[in-house]
Amino acid sequence: MEATMDAIITQFLSQVEGRNGRPFSHNTLAAYRRDLAQFRSFVVEQGATTWGIESAALLDFRQWLRERDFALATQARKLAAVKSFFNYLASAGLIPNNPAAALTGPHVDHAPPQTVAAADLGAVLAAAGDGGGPEALRDRAMLALLCSTGLRASEMVALDLVHLNVDARAVTCVRSRRQDTHLRFDDEVAADLSTYLGEGRPLLEQRPGEAALFLNHRGGRLSRQGFWLIVKAIARAAGVEATVNPRTLRHTAATGMVRRNRDLTQVQADLGHASPASTRVYAHVAVQQRGEAGGEVAELSG
Repeated sequence: MEATMDAIITQFLSQVEGRNGRPFSHNTLAAYRRDLAQFRSFVVEQGATTWGIESAALLDFRQWLRERDFALATQARKLAAVKSFFNYLASAGLIPNNPAAALTGPHVDHAPPQTVAAADLGAVLAAAGDGGGPEALRDRAMLALLCSTGLRASEMVALDLVHLNVDARAVTCVRSRRQDTHLRFDDEVAADLSTYLGEGRPLLEQRPGEAALFLNHRGGRLSRQGFWLIVKAIARAAGVEATVNPRTLRHTAATGMVRRNRDLTQVQADLGHASPASTRVYAHVAVQQRGEAGGEVAELSG
């Protein structure tokens, strides 16, 4: 019976991944898969054999999350996954009633996205090319591309050679089975990528025909965790004490897009946001940064 419950979860995830309107990102799908597997284990332990459960089981799960001191944001995400799942089951006619119709999660105050100061960003980019070896060339190319496009770490390491067109100054990000996003970059980024492709990647490649664009020291595809470790190590080497990782660099790139007066709809598409509200957050950060910069100018002028 558990296998049937798991099969329905897989069916739900396939449906939301392939929908045309607002397909979920790979990271969101992975989180939903983990959260729903945890919820399935919980209700099975309570005696459930199908998804036709009562609302009391969902309230018990919500209480279970609270008692285990999960962060409020984590609780909210898990309950949102459960609610979305049952909305799907009800709309598909797989259950007679929706037990999650009135389910609510904790209120979460979202902090503004953390960005990297211009001086720190410059130091990190400079340190990325230190050494000149193949891994340094790779790191420089990855950081330059990230800061230009705002790619997620998972999207960066998923890139294949066929996704990159240096001559056209463009890279294709495959965000779902039905959504490819074409992102542009400038000549400076193109130069870093060309150097890596010509002088770095051939020294890292160990298996002819390897599809991955960015390779690790064993010649395979660089992992998301590996990329995070690389970025943090470069920041330490640069002497930057502020938080620098692929996420804060993505936030920095996104804020820069908005500050350059780019259309928010286009920024939303480039960043792969399902909701425009996620993109508007960067507009607020950009306005705040402009205000701080204006204050500094006023102080200097005085």
